[in-house]
Amino acid sequence: LFVLFCLALGQVQAATLKEAREFYAIGEYAKAIESCEKAISEKEYDTDWRLLLLRARLSIGRYPEAARFATELLENYRYRLNAEALWLFHLAYESNGDSEKATQMLQAILEFLNGRRTMSDENTIVFLGRAALKSNGYDPKQVKENLYDRVLKSDPENREALLAVGELALAKRDFKLAGETFTRAVGYYPEDADLLHGLAKAYAESDPSQMEEPLHTAMFINPDHVPSLLLQAHNQADAEQYDVANGILKAIFKVNPHHAESWALQAAIHNVRNEPEKAKAARASGLKFWKTNPLVDHEIGKKLSSKYLFAEGAEHQRQALQFSKDYIPAKTQLAQDLLRLGEEDEGWKLAAEAHEADGYDVTTFNLLTLYDSLKNYVTIERNGFLLRMTRDEEALYGAEVIDLLTEARELFSKKYDTQIEDPVIVEIFPEKKDFAVRTFGIPGGDG
Repeated sequence: LFVLFCLALGQVQAATLKEAREFYAIGEYAKAIESCEKAISEKEYDTDWRLLLLRARLSIGRYPEAARFATELLENYRYRLNAEALWLFHLAYESNGDSEKATQMLQAILEFLNGRRTMSDENTIVFLGRAALKSNGYDPKQVKENLYDRVLKSDPENREALLAVGELALAKRDFKLAGETFTRAVGYYPEDADLLHGLAKAYAESDPSQMEEPLHTAMFINPDHVPSLLLQAHNQADAEQYDVANGILKAIFKVNPHHAESWALQAAIHNVRNEPEKAKAARASGLKFWKTNPLVDHEIGKKLSSKYLFAEGAEHQRQALQFSKDYIPAKTQLAQDLLRLGEEDEGWKLAAEAHEADGYDVTTFNLLTLYDSLKNYVTIERNGFLLRMTRDEEALYGAEVIDLLTEARELFSKKYDTQIEDPVIVEIFPEKKDFAVRTFGIPGGDG
C-alpha cells in the first residue's frame, strides 16, 4: 500500500503541459526542462512536450544539446510535417553554426508554400512567414500582408501572428506599426513577457518616456527574460552607465552563458572603455558556437557607431558582411557609417542596394528620399570645407558660414593641438526631420 501511495503521489506531483509552459513563461527554465524530460521519460507522446523542451534548452544556451535533440526528433515524421518544429530545428542548427542543416529546415518549411505540405493550422502560416523572411528571397511587406495579416483577419488574437508582425516592424524600424501591434497584443495577453518586451522596444525608439512600464512589467513576470534584460543593459550603456550595464549582462550570462547578442554588447562596452583584449574575448564568446554569426559584429559596430566611433563601427559591419554578404542590417548600418565618414559614393551605393533588397526598411527608404532632395542643394568648396545647403539659404548666408567654420577650425586646432583633415563636410538642412534622417536614419531626434 505504501508503494502504491508513493506512486500515486508521484503522479499527482508531475507537472502538466500547461504547468510546464507556465514555468517557461515566468523564467523557471530548469523546472520547465525537468517537467518535459520527466513527461517524455514516462512516454508522453504529445509533440508539444518535446517542442517546449527544445525551446527551453535554446533559451538557456544549451545549443549542442538542442541540436542533437532536433536531429533525434527529425527521425519522426510528425516533426518533419510540423512548421513550428522545423523552425525550432532551424534555430537549433543555426545556433551551432550548422548553416547547411539550418537552411534545409527553412527549405522544408517553405514546402508548405508550394503545396507540397499541408497547412494544418494558422500557426503554420506564421512560421512559414518567418522562414520566408529568413530566406531573404521574399518581400517582407508581401509576407506581412499575405501571411501574417491573413492569419490575423481570421483570428485577431493569434499570439504568434501578433508577435511576428511586431518583430517584423521593429526589424524594419516601423515603430508606429510595432507600437500599435504590441499594444494590441498586450491587451489580449497582458502577462506575456515577449509581447511586453516588444512594446518596450517599440517605445525605446519612438517614445522612451513610455518604455519603462511595459519593460518593468515584463521583468516582474519573468525576471530572467533575456531580451528584456538586454534592453535594460542597452539603455544603461547608452546612458554611459557601463558598470550597471555590466551587472545586467552578468545576470544574462547566468541564464544563458552563450547569448550572442549580449556578448556583442559586452564587447562594445569594452571597446568604448579602451579594453581591447577584453573586447576581443567577449566577441569570441559571442561566436563560440556559430563562428560566422553576422549578428555579433553588426551589433558591436552598431553600438560603437552610436558612440560616434563610426570608423570602428564600419569595420565591424564589413566583417559582418564577410560572414554573410546578404546580411541587410549590416549593409544598412555600413551605408550610414560611410555617409557620416564622408565616404559618400560607397555609402549611397550601399543604401540603394539595401533598399533594393528590402524595400520595407524605413531607414534606407528615408535615406534615399533625402538623397533625391540633396540633388537640389548647392555645394561650396572653400578653405578645406565642403558645404551643402539649399540655393536660397546659400544666397543669404553661405559665405558667412564658410568664414565662421574657418575661424572655428583655427581656434580649436590651436586649443586642442590637433590637425583637422580636409575636407570637412558640412550639410545644413532647412527642416529638422531631414537632419534627423541624415544623422539617425529616421525623423525625430529631439534633444
